Amino acid sequence: MSNNTTGESLNILQRLLSEFYNVQTTNKRKREIEQLLANFSQQKDAWRHCICFLNDSQEQGVLMFATRVLEDIVNKKWIGVDANEKREFRSTLPRLLLAKRTDFPIFVRNKLVKVIVDIARLDWPHFYPNFFNDMQEIISEPSTTSLGLYMLLTTSEELIQPRENVIYSRKLELKRLLLNEVPKILSMLSTLLDSLLDKYQVARHITPSTSPTSLRHNETGAVGLDLFSVSPSSYDQNDNSTTENDNIVQKLLRYMPSRQAKSSIQAWNVESKEIAALALQCLADFFSWIPLSSLMTTSLLTTIFGYASFGCQTGDGHQLGTLAMDCINEIVSKNCVPEEFEEFLLKLFQETYQLLQDLVIGQNINFADLDEKYLDKFTEFLRLFVNVHLQRFTNSPYFPLSRFFELLFKYTFLQHHLDGYYACLEIWEFFIEHLKMQIKAESNNHAKAENIINKYRSILTVLASSIIKKIQSSKNYNQIEALSNDVMDEEDETDLQVFLKNNIEIIASISEIQPESILQTLFDILKSRFSIFSSIEQYLVQNVQGRCIEFPDNQDGNYIKLQFHCALRDLSTCIQALGRMSEHFVDALFMERFQNCNTLLDGLTHVCFFATKLQLYNINCESSLLSTIMEVHIQSMAAIQAFSPWLCQFHAHSQGHIDRQKMFYSLLNQIVDAVIPLLQKSAKTPEKLAYCAACLLLTLATSIRTSMLLDIRSIQDMTNMNSGITTFDYLPQKVQVVIFKMLSNTIILPWNGVKDSDQRWEERSEKHSSFVRSTTLSLTNTLQNQSIQQDSNLISQDLINEVMDLIYSLFNGLLSQCGMAFAKQILETFMHLFSK
Repeated sequence: MSNNTTGESLNILQRLLSEFYNVQTTNKRKREIEQLLANFSQQKDAWRHCICFLNDSQEQGVLMFATRVLEDIVNKKWIGVDANEKREFRSTLPRLLLAKRTDFPIFVRNKLVKVIVDIARLDWPHFYPNFFNDMQEIISEPSTTSLGLYMLLTTSEELIQPRENVIYSRKLELKRLLLNEVPKILSMLSTLLDSLLDKYQVARHITPSTSPTSLRHNETGAVGLDLFSVSPSSYDQNDNSTTENDNIVQKLLRYMPSRQAKSSIQAWNVESKEIAALALQCLADFFSWIPLSSLMTTSLLTTIFGYASFGCQTGDGHQLGTLAMDCINEIVSKNCVPEEFEEFLLKLFQETYQLLQDLVIGQNINFADLDEKYLDKFTEFLRLFVNVHLQRFTNSPYFPLSRFFELLFKYTFLQHHLDGYYACLEIWEFFIEHLKMQIKAESNNHAKAENIINKYRSILTVLASSIIKKIQSSKNYNQIEALSNDVMDEEDETDLQVFLKNNIEIIASISEIQPESILQTLFDILKSRFSIFSSIEQYLVQNVQGRCIEFPDNQDGNYIKLQFHCALRDLSTCIQALGRMSEHFVDALFMERFQNCNTLLDGLTHVCFFATKLQLYNINCESSLLSTIMEVHIQSMAAIQAFSPWLCQFHAHSQGHIDRQKMFYSLLNQIVDAVIPLLQKSAKTPEKLAYCAACLLLTLATSIRTSMLLDIRSIQDMTNMNSGITTFDYLPQKVQVVIFKMLSNTIILPWNGVKDSDQRWEERSEKHSSFVRSTTLSLTNTLQNQSIQQDSNLISQDLINEVMDLIYSLFNGLLSQCGMAFAKQILETFMHLFSK
């Protein structure tokens, strides 16, 4: 091909592309240009023209067009290309890429690399045997290392997950062929990364220090690790696990040189950072699919952790640190068990411990300045490390797990973003679940179970105490106040609700291991906050705006208001936490903690009664304070509902004991009297509060199922057809549905602890029939109104909507009690009336 012909073709192409992208070009002309370009790409020697275009032009439009043509030839027409031309294509394109690597824009370079790899996908090794050797040579040449690494990364990405049109047998062959090259690849990448550390590293040895991970020289001159210097003599010498692990321990305690990056990342030039970043990306991609157990080495792990330590530095070192963490997370997530497993396990724990220690208590490290993405990756690594490898460490006395979890504790509460904090809580949740499994496994050996608890008692106690402080406004005001309590997420929860739920769940998990200290702490908070809530009455005044809360109009008044608000929010949170831990008061623990629970429910009932009596939900005050007061009220009812299993057990224990029956009836009566007024028309109760009250009554009626409910006057009034209360049309529909369920269940569900002959079925059947007639009276009267029946035009849309709402509420609420036969009768009657 002559230079004149090439130059002419290039000029024509540039003119066509310029015309195509000109805003004044019509759509018709653009379609003509597209056809001309398509015709060109169909020519037999189009690829040769494109090679020349890439070599001679710097116009981005021309470069994009040429690379696209080459890509289409390889991916769509390669099978029809002559063998000699394929050979020329395979040799010409890499030479062009190497020659113009610094001139091409990044997107062109990357696209050409992709084309070369696509050729390898089709021809390697049969017709392209030197593909891999050529790529290794490119990597080994300092001036082209970054290009070669990018080609290697693309090879891993494209050959392991090839296009859909590649047949299955070829996919397997490509993976097998590439897997054969992996040992060389890992060795090459490890050497490359090590050389960069060598180039910039000031000191590669570990300087002796008082750090738990530092090296020490003992009296005999042998070198050991302080981190693993716990003497076995401090443990039971008859412990079988120690005897069985003697060989492992000898390997664990031997000296293992550690490579650590001591230089600042700021000393690295741009090219070195780019090469290291690409090498780490290659490792991460290969780790995602190769069998790590047979290929991973301790030395490579040490190298990767060396780069991970760069994330502990401020500046742009976080990029290499983050990429290294990607590699480590791939290793840990695969549950890698290499041949030198004991050494690997030691190195993994040692490096994890060292890196965590650097982040938490390292010198010249400001945790708040560290890169968020790096911290996310490191937290993910800790989660994988604890989930996958924790069980391998817990049974060994030579790993200081208590100290590790102390560092994890500090790391958790250093988090300055809630997502990072929540991720750390997930790690703790897994650890606690692991402990519970260990304790359960030793349920028949109390001494061993107690030893497990005692081993971690201090860290769990501190963790629970710190979380309890974190969820208190009086201890953590700024963070809690910053959380939204209005905007709902996809799961209909506010930021504050998510925050409290995540923390309370961890407290509840710890309480399953050591409940006494946590319950006592919460009881102490509750007791002090109860008295503050009761003092609200002294600040209630009546003015022209109605009832309101009024604090002194001075600095002391502002302080009192702030303290009052914090105390009420803490009361709500504490009640929520205790409601979550209601399981610690039932079954075998019922009698042991009966008095504590009875006192707690008395207090919760008093809060509900007090708030209901004073109608605190209707006072005039700041919206945030009113919301907090209502939240106390709601959480109190929700907690009583959570303690319904305890009430059921109390009811069962009271059978045959008059004094206990009086106590139970008194408590039940107080709960009902504190809740029923919220459902009365005069109360003007907010929907959220009314719904919570109705749900509590439904739980009492459904779970406790005692005849005592029907003996309570307020319940009798609700089921009395002449009371006028049973319509509840002033309440929201969803509240009405719950109330109807509650009243129906109260009347017809079998009573617990009562013989069938004493269930008073006939009386209750008549009462239920009266209840149904009462609730459907307005509907019946409406449907039987002759004027409406005579002239359907008089039926208003509003009336139809109200009737349908009422029918839906009744039908949905009573279906499970009435049965299908009665439901069929209702539907037939309804359809008959409206068909007239």
